Amino acid sequence: MKDKVLRLCKRLDKFTLDEIGTISELNSEVLLPLLEMFVKNKKLIKKGKIYQYNKNASSYLAKNRLPQRYQHHSKQDK
Repeated sequence: MKDKVLRLCKRLDKFTLDEIGTISELNSEVLLPLLEMFVKNKKLIKKGKIYQYNKNASSYLAKNRLPQRYQHHSKQDK
């Protein structure tokens, strides 16, 4: 469920709790802890009552991810 909410946040880019609650059809009691967790993990940015998807966090991880064959080896292992 949290993956679906995060994808919805990414599509909406900027939204309020009421807007995402209406679209996702989830109660604010369920949705608010998820949004706060995303803010804590820096996937969302909260400015007042407006939430915004953090594009920089996802692009940073994508840029710095090595191919799997290089992930477990350091430069010294050559």
